[in-house]
Amino acid sequence: MKCPSCKKDISNSSRFCNYCGSKIDNQGKICQNSACGKSGLPEEALFCPDCGSLLSKGFESFIETVNGVDFVMVAINGGSFLMGSPPIEKGRSLDEFQHKVTLSDYFISETPVTQSLWESVVGRRVGNFKGDNNPVESISWNRCQDFIERLKQLTEKKYQLPTEAQWEFAARGGICSKGFIYSGSNDLDNVGFYIDNCYNKTFHVKSMLSNELGIYDMSGNVWEWCQDWYGEYDRNFPTDPQGVSSGELRVFRGGSWSREPKDCRNANRCCGESGLSRSNIGFRLALSL
Repeated sequence: MKCPSCKKDISNSSRFCNYCGSKIDNQGKICQNSACGKSGLPEEALFCPDCGSLLSKGFESFIETVNGVDFVMVAINGGSFLMGSPPIEKGRSLDEFQHKVTLSDYFISETPVTQSLWESVVGRRVGNFKGDNNPVESISWNRCQDFIERLKQLTEKKYQLPTEAQWEFAARGGICSKGFIYSGSNDLDNVGFYIDNCYNKTFHVKSMLSNELGIYDMSGNVWEWCQDWYGEYDRNFPTDPQGVSSGELRVFRGGSWSREPKDCRNANRCCGESGLSRSNIGFRLALSL
């Protein structure tokens, strides 16, 4: 490439011009690992060739603040993955047909929506289990939509429930996935609250380990509503699938404090009417680019 100041040819990996000393802004991608810092990497590169660190794709996780309450939206680098489960997976249901899905970049919230965040948007508390950092629950799919409409007005961002594919890709760790059955581990006790360790209640979000992307509570604690109608998967290698076009039931995912390990698997699917409200169902947020 050429130095923008003196126009002489310099290396693509140069940070400064070796002729005039000017700083080179057009460095391509740069490894964010401070021990590495390799620059001049092509835009399509996902990992640093020197140290293996995940490279930024031009968008970053961010903190949103609503009426004094912060929440983190995690940047998810898009990619392809096998949605559903293999026939040999223990606890598998017939509706988990394994198929290839491709997703664009998006954001998903670091945790389920908490009671404090719900109150900051709606103005009052709901749910059976009290605590600022407990996940909000006893929320129907319809009430999630009301909350999201208010949040969109407050933030001027197009928040939504995650699609079922977005939810599962994030739960599996996205392009950093290590292939765990649960979100972040093959041992549910490391990452989620379920019937054997919950004492019949929800717990503060982020009380367990995160998954590969730094996302918490995608296995257990509370089920999480998705945007989709429940129906058969599209088996034609879809890109950014939205689920079936109509139906009677909405999808929720992830298992809960009252369920067995098989229900907390990344691939497990459940569903209910849009007005269904239970003390083990909450939701988290997504944001498409």
